[in-house]
Formats: sequence, C-alpha cells, structure tokens
Amino acid sequence: MAAKVGRRRTVPAGDGQGGAHATGRRVRRPDPVEAAGTGGERAPERRRALVVTVSDGVAAGVRQDVSGDDLARRLDELGFGVDRAVVPDERARIEQLLVAAADGHAMILTAGGTGLTPRDVTPQATQAVIEYEVPGLPELMRAEGGRSTPYAYLSRAVAGVRQRCLIVNLPGSPRGALESLAALEPILDHALVTLAGPFDHDLAPDGDRTPAKASRTRAPHHQSS
Repeated sequence: MAAKVGRRRTVPAGDGQGGAHATGRRVRRPDPVEAAGTGGERAPERRRALVVTVSDGVAAGVRQDVSGDDLARRLDELGFGVDRAVVPDERARIEQLLVAAADGHAMILTAGGTGLTPRDVTPQATQAVIEYEVPGLPELMRAEGGRSTPYAYLSRAVAGVRQRCLIVNLPGSPRGALESLAALEPILDHALVTLAGPFDHDLAPDGDRTPAKASRTRAPHHQSS
C-alpha cells in the first residue's frame, strides 16, 4: 500500500531527529489523505513541494518532527505549497513514496537517513528511483555544512530527477536540514524552472516547435537582373 502524505500542520517544539533523544511521548501525525501527492488544499499557482521525514521514531509517534516542521515553514516562506509525509527507515517504503509522489510535485525534500549506520538507507532508495543525478547539489550542501562542522562530509546525501521532479536528500537534524536548504536557495528557482521545460534549448520562448534561431523573418533576397 502506498505511503500516506499528510497536510501541513504544526506540532509542539521539541527534540528533532539526527542524534536528538526521543521525547518518550506520542505526538500527532499528519492527517492522512488518499494517496501520495493528492493531499491538502491545492494552490495551483504555487509550486508543490513534499517534505518527507525519514525516521523510525517520528513514524512510530515517539519523536517530534522538528526538521519536517522547520523545512515546511521555510518552503512556505519561499512561496511553495507544502505537503508532508513520514516514513520509517525502510528502503522499500521510501522508494514507494518517492515514486508515488514525484508526478504531483516540483520538488521532494527528504530529511534523515543520510548517515553511515545500516538503517540510513535514504540515499540508496533515492538512487533506485531517480532517472539521473544532480551531483552538484549535495556537493554544495556538504561544502556549506563543512563551514560549521567537518561531520557534514560524512553525509551520503544524493540529489536527482524523476519525472521532472527534483528530489534532494537533506540531513535529519533540524539545523543541518535548514542549512542545507539555505545552501540551495540561490539556485533552486533556476533548477525548477529548467526542469519544468521546455527542454529543447532551440525552442522559441513561447514553446513553439519552430527553432528560436530560425523564428526571425528575413526579407527575401532578390537578384538583380
């Protein structure tokens, strides 16, 4: 069964994933909707982004999703319509969600599961479903994160494209997730505009199949008699 996507909501502040301790009490999960990519009130004029929290603790309801809340809040500030989802650290579940949600979103940000432990499988799941990688994005995130801590270079985050949807792995810690997103913000709009098409660089700006370089009308050449 496809993983569920929840509408954007607010939960009390507390410890996040990425090394923080679980709170020991259950927290409210997102309201479920019928299928990935179809939840909440849609704003057609806004790009849709999905924030996927990958965490056993959050999925079990014993850890607060601080990273997901922070990312959703920042994306809303950037003008995105935001959907939410939570999955445990299980590769098959992550792959299933990414496949189901890619068609309905311009971008998917995952938070968590990028470290070195056997349960950190988000990069493997992402590589299994993307059509091609965008390696410069995680390189940029690691370089920027490395300014704060050398541990940033232990991240195995990947980024890639599936069906015009940009999928990016972010760290699970609230600080790491926001810093990584901030590193991408200067180039994010250009990346999404490029993915939205048209893909043929020779096309006219209005999408006409006539090559742009040939679209100009030239005066006929007459030979003198």
